[in-house]
Amino acid sequence: MQKCYNYRGILSLSKIPGLVSVVIDDDSLNNATFVTFISMNKLETITIGARSFTAATGLRIDDCNRLESLKIGPYSFNSATSFKVMNCQNLKSITIGNDTEFSDNFLNCDKLVLSGK
Repeated sequence: MQKCYNYRGILSLSKIPGLVSVVIDDDSLNNATFVTFISMNKLETITIGARSFTAATGLRIDDCNRLESLKIGPYSFNSATSFKVMNCQNLKSITIGNDTEFSDNFLNCDKLVLSGK
């Protein structure tokens, strides 16, 4: 998804269960209020660019059995209060921000859940 400026509300990509990879470009979907990936059994990678989902209050990823990689660019989800990754048995890596600068991801997060079955 590229430069989606006007989308507002909850973004649920669960309605497209056949996706194998999701790539969100930099500076995208900044008016989305919450983001979910639920029961997407073919999804293997999620890549979110920098400065995306800046108004979202949370991210929930649940029951994505083939998910192996989650990458979130710097300054994305900087307003989020909730970050949950549950029941993703094949998840091998979660990368948030970068290691060369302060990235402002999940600054207000008071609920972090990383859980398997």
